[in-house]
Amino acid sequence: PGKTVRELVDALVGEFGTNVREALLKENGDFKAGIRILLNGVIYPVETIMRAILKADDALIFKAPS
Repeated sequence: PGKTVRELVDALVGEFGTNVREALLKENGDFKAGIRILLNGVIYPVETIMRAILKADDALIFKAPS
């Protein structure tokens, strides 16, 4: 709670390594093209989702291009 999506992604990369980073992010740290991010069932633009503040009961889903 109180953390941003960016902080969560950074924590996931720290915990699970470069495979997570390579799967989700471009070299500059932005989400890769085609990655969809759903927060509580709503798709958010990749340009704004990194700043979204998370609450304890939020559901965050990363979907790879299909």
